[in-house]
Amino acid sequence: MGTKWVFFIVRRFSKQPFRLLYRFSDFLSLLLRTVIRYRKTVIEHNLKLAFPNESQTFYSRTRKGFYQNFSDFLVESIKVQTAADADIRSRVELRNPGVLHTLYTKKKHVMLLSGHLFNWEWYVALAAQTDFETHAVYKRLKNEFLDDAFRAIRSRYHTRVFPVEDTYKHMVESVKGKPGLFLFLADQSPHFSKITHDLDFLGVRTPVFTGWDKMARKLGMAVVYTAMKKCKRGKYQIEFQLITENAGLESPHFIVNQFYKKLAESIKSAPDNYLWSHKRWKYRFGEHYRLNV
Repeated sequence: MGTKWVFFIVRRFSKQPFRLLYRFSDFLSLLLRTVIRYRKTVIEHNLKLAFPNESQTFYSRTRKGFYQNFSDFLVESIKVQTAADADIRSRVELRNPGVLHTLYTKKKHVMLLSGHLFNWEWYVALAAQTDFETHAVYKRLKNEFLDDAFRAIRSRYHTRVFPVEDTYKHMVESVKGKPGLFLFLADQSPHFSKITHDLDFLGVRTPVFTGWDKMARKLGMAVVYTAMKKCKRGKYQIEFQLITENAGLESPHFIVNQFYKKLAESIKSAPDNYLWSHKRWKYRFGEHYRLNV
């Protein structure tokens, strides 16, 4: 019963105008940064790994910007629950959408690869601005009520959601129909027992997932990198960068390597717009894992 009340309160909160939500975000950012000090150690560790030769001013400025962007992300994600389609669309500009249009005319199924660049939850705007049928992976929650609630939120813009454990099955069935966009947040850390490939990411040797690479090649999908850029508060731009029109013609790991190269470029252009609180480099080569060559 408590969970339902929390969700009810959050939903009521989401109906507030953006200007009030952003005032709350300012307060939340200050609270997380100065009182709670949310994952401060993890954030500093990640920043110094990725940008080892920067000044203390750079680290402090980036950390402060991260907390503000993270707080904006939280209230904007809540706002999606009740925001009108037109409201979200007006706040997300699609840059060079011709990339997707060309692939649609060729009846290609497209794997969209993104990293944890704020605000990834607003990728829902794609569903209202493209002829593709859109699909998104989600991780099941143990609480049945919350699981149903969050699936409803992500599917309200006509996006088909499916649990991560059913990814390949869902994709095999879906590619038989209308051209689809399959959105993956592809920069997750694999468990050390499932590491089969690593690469240089922001100057750090980094283990990476390769499952989506295998699926794209097996199904002959087009693969597009999507860069989410925060132009100003409440205004975002999604840029599409084609990696390949036919993953089936590419060698193993080519797509993975290209994705991380492009993601690194996005992060360097706006360091405070990435999820530094995630323990991205918790597994180190030689200490936690080795690769069979």
